[in-house]
Amino acid sequence: MSDPLPENPTQDIIWAVVGALVDRFKSTMSGVQIVAGWPGDKLQKQAVWISEIFAESREVPGFVGDTRVLVDEVYSVLFEVEVHGLATMEATQARVTEIIGDLDSIVREDPRLGELGGLISALFTTPFKRT
Repeated sequence: MSDPLPENPTQDIIWAVVGALVDRFKSTMSGVQIVAGWPGDKLQKQAVWISEIFAESREVPGFVGDTRVLVDEVYSVLFEVEVHGLATMEATQARVTEIIGDLDSIVREDPRLGELGGLISALFTTPFKRT
């Protein structure tokens, strides 16, 4: 018989991941406002912020070393990228693409975000839901 899942699985790791991502992006991307949530009236001309976080938890039998793993948590952290004030739509689109590429590179270079405890890996995807 497996151990029961906790009633409220901890989500501390997601806030540590959010903090690590924001810190890493800020230290690497000069000239781009990086914030953990909508900046409101403090929005700058080039900005990245976290717009939504989705979480999924499921029971997964297995071990990490000698430690039994009972819960696998998968989080999706959605970022918004906003660029305005450039001369043309083409320049704006090029800058958005460049910022997305920079975000992707940062995560690809260190998918464990500096051995952040509890994080197995981070993956950057770009669904391009809006135009």
